Amino acid sequence: MSWIPTKNEIEKEVKNYETLSFLNKSKNGVVIFILIVSSISLFLMNGIDIFYITIGIFNIENYGIIFNLVLAVFIYLNYRWAIALFAVVYLIDKALMISMGASPVSSIIFGALAATLSYNAFCVATELKKRVM
Repeated sequence: MSWIPTKNEIEKEVKNYETLSFLNKSKNGVVIFILIVSSISLFLMNGIDIFYITIGIFNIENYGIIFNLVLAVFIYLNYRWAIALFAVVYLIDKALMISMGASPVSSIIFGALAATLSYNAFCVATELKKRVM
């Protein structure tokens, strides 16, 4: 799919949805994005010791990772509300990071990628929902 899906691209994915491989479904692009971003966040928070487990209260970044991973499960199950919620929360997070002085380049790139993947997945999920009804 392109950055903004055309009606033909959406129809093609919906028509062949059952036969498409894991990587060719739009929703799975969002799930993979969440897994990669969560892994990067976990690595950057805990440094080299990725498997370090804190007992007790998690810091706020851990709650964000857990929230995204829970949403990834619902996105994998093709829930449109989860796709939209992930996109909105992720974009707000990136906007807040820029306002607090983070690198705008990486935040804009990751935010645009999340918005594009989510939009593609949302369009396909909406068309699938129409076909079921």
